[in-house]
Amino acid sequence: MKRIYSVAPFCIVFLVLSAFIFSNLSAHYEVTGVLVDADQNPVAGLSVILFNENEEQIASDQTDGQGRFTLIYQAEAASADPINGPEMPAEFKLGSSYPNPFNPRTTVPFYAPKNTRAVITVHNILGQEVMRTGADVSAGSHEIQVNLGGRVSQGQYILRVQGDGFSLAQSLTFVSAGIGGGNPEITVRPVGRASPSIPSIPSIPSNFHQINNEPIYRIVVPESQGFSGLVVEVPARVSHDLGTLTLVKKNVCPDGFVCIMDIDGNLYKTVVIGEQVWMAQNLRVSRYRDGTDIASGLSDIGWWSTRTGAYAIYPYTYLNDNDSDEVTYGIDSDEKMANAYGKLYNWHAVDDPRGLCPDGWHVPTELEWMIQLDYLGGPDGNGGKLKATRTDPDPHPRWESPNSGANDETGFSALPAGHRNREGLFWQIGETGFWWTSTVHDLLGNQAWMYLLNHDDSDIATYHHPKEFGFSVRCLRNEDK
Repeated sequence: MKRIYSVAPFCIVFLVLSAFIFSNLSAHYEVTGVLVDADQNPVAGLSVILFNENEEQIASDQTDGQGRFTLIYQAEAASADPINGPEMPAEFKLGSSYPNPFNPRTTVPFYAPKNTRAVITVHNILGQEVMRTGADVSAGSHEIQVNLGGRVSQGQYILRVQGDGFSLAQSLTFVSAGIGGGNPEITVRPVGRASPSIPSIPSIPSNFHQINNEPIYRIVVPESQGFSGLVVEVPARVSHDLGTLTLVKKNVCPDGFVCIMDIDGNLYKTVVIGEQVWMAQNLRVSRYRDGTDIASGLSDIGWWSTRTGAYAIYPYTYLNDNDSDEVTYGIDSDEKMANAYGKLYNWHAVDDPRGLCPDGWHVPTELEWMIQLDYLGGPDGNGGKLKATRTDPDPHPRWESPNSGANDETGFSALPAGHRNREGLFWQIGETGFWWTSTVHDLLGNQAWMYLLNHDDSDIATYHHPKEFGFSVRCLRNEDK
């Protein structure tokens, strides 16, 4: 005789229970997007938080290696079972939690007839404590908000509220539905007040909480070490694919300096000289302000013959005096060389209408350089106020000895990046620094003005050179900034 196992009753009970649990959950919604930087590179490892119209966190996620995030939340009941009314209870009391079952958050009304210190804990079905907080509660109605996050298993939990002369408990049913619930936490707030725990974010318009009388939520990317914060408004209780969101890099500047950033993300210290604000480092950008690449890697002939903007990087190796052995400057790559001394630009790049300097900055005119020199006391003997004090045998970047008069009184920190001549050859690194102005010299327009500093002289000199030369660039802040 065949055995017949009776499994139907168990299955029916399971299905009924599951139907009950999930039918009591509110609808779930999903908000997705991708975080990228200005170059459209994905940004991984950043927190993304969803706040409702009451400024309460209802979901969070962290961007993955492709910059993607997914925020899943459930729409909560619009009303609760508040402990309120003309006849207030004379004792401590918990109301009915909502929603329950829940994921990831639930709210429990709590009434206190007097001021008290309350200890609030959540325990699993084995009696193990999984969360705890303490709160000073004033007399009146409050809401205890419990967020179990996404790190605990689904099942029954017990909320306990204890204080001087009272102990209350309530059962909570947590259903894990793969929802990103943010950080586990317990908060207590008086009824009618928003939760104060909001990250540092950009300012929000005063009419933020509704559009056409409909509530809206906000996606918040808190300010991080490398990027400014970001806020995106979305209508409530609707799923969204936000597509690509571009973050703005922060000007994180060391040693208390104020910095500016170029389109490549390079940071430059700045310095105030008189009423002017200058870069305190040589420019090393590889693109114009509109994102167009500046020509580079040109041969000697290509450098001489081009009549468009171009830059070069001084070679980090050179031949010794007998022209037989290659020697390095202690810098072993083009990137490190550019970071140390900046790049060398021909004047066509200086004059390009697409803009060589960061937004709000420009290559100074000859007159603007003269204003700086007048402030320093004139060109004679005052070059040391602009020169960095690093001197041979200091490692590169440095000046060769004697680095006459160098004291860097202004903080301009000029370094001798040498130059690339019109034939494409490199000369004078460590000995001389050359800086373009944006001013043309002659009527034919073949040459432009530039300024220079020498290692064996404390004067500041001005000359004019053919536009095909490659010199350093320092940018000056626009007067209207």
